[in-house]
Amino acid sequence: MIPIPPEQTQALRAVLASSSPKVTSALRIDQPSVEQFIEKATELVAGTNHILPGQRYCLALSKTPGTGAPLTPLVLRQRLQEGNRFVRVDSSLRVVEALPSPVLLPDATDRTTSEQSFEIVVHDKLMYHMLLGRLINEMEASSGSTANPVTRWRRPFADIEGLLKDHVDNYIAREQGPRYWFNKAERILLTEPDGTEYIFQNALYWWLRTFVSDSVDVYAEPTGHGQDKTDIIVTTFDGKYVVEVKWLGRNQKGTTYGEPRIQEGVEQVAIYLTNDARLVWGYLIIYDGRFQDDHQNKRSYDEAQRHMRCSEPHLIFLESESPTQMVQKRRRTGKRTKP
Repeated sequence: MIPIPPEQTQALRAVLASSSPKVTSALRIDQPSVEQFIEKATELVAGTNHILPGQRYCLALSKTPGTGAPLTPLVLRQRLQEGNRFVRVDSSLRVVEALPSPVLLPDATDRTTSEQSFEIVVHDKLMYHMLLGRLINEMEASSGSTANPVTRWRRPFADIEGLLKDHVDNYIAREQGPRYWFNKAERILLTEPDGTEYIFQNALYWWLRTFVSDSVDVYAEPTGHGQDKTDIIVTTFDGKYVVEVKWLGRNQKGTTYGEPRIQEGVEQVAIYLTNDARLVWGYLIIYDGRFQDDHQNKRSYDEAQRHMRCSEPHLIFLESESPTQMVQKRRRTGKRTKP
């Protein structure tokens, strides 16, 4: 096989990473219209500084032309105050309809699957591009583009261990990226707004999408909405890799997952790899919110059920103590050393 030059790899990645070609191909909508919708939606979200922090709403692309003037930040605010957080618009952002429909990511997943559509879920300045049940892109409205990667964190997907270490040290630890603790002292995980698993899935998706240096495409496909729906797919020129995301511990709604959840994840990845010969390898990434003793001692599973193309489960311990607290704790519980 003739090697592909790095500049061609990056050019192809730029094309495939963009949302508009995917939407055009999937929905048979002309690409200029899709690009116009995304551009105008980004401009709209960037200009909504007067909307309350934490506000979440959804802009859905309609094939039916809207009426009147294009949606403005002021009109959007009025729609939100009326309780209509779901707004269907045409490519020029003219409103087709405004509804009080739910707008969490699982809702957008279900809706874009059933309606065969494209939506942008907005949370503050973050814009999540949902196409046919998949999260295909994540943008920052202030810049209109995906976050600029820090060079030292860019690694080929073959160095998955290094990618995960950077992900934990520089994004997960101390909630530098997503907030995931509801009660740190009791080690209770957050549920809102989209569910505990979504918090970690989205965090890992963003990291891999931003920092895998040799990826052609990275997309997230939420579980629980049909057969063989996986969490994250990373495509390189070597093939497709599946990444399954789980969590352990207890969340604010009282849902609790322990050691059996590891076994469940192992079996799920095995099903994916068995049913899809195009998948090169599988990974099970588990964010562990249990207490330290359980994290260290309750992590077993039936090794015979792990697929031959699946790595050992990778458990990420979620720290709930500050560095100062950890040092003080080690001093209290550690053995005294001889002078």
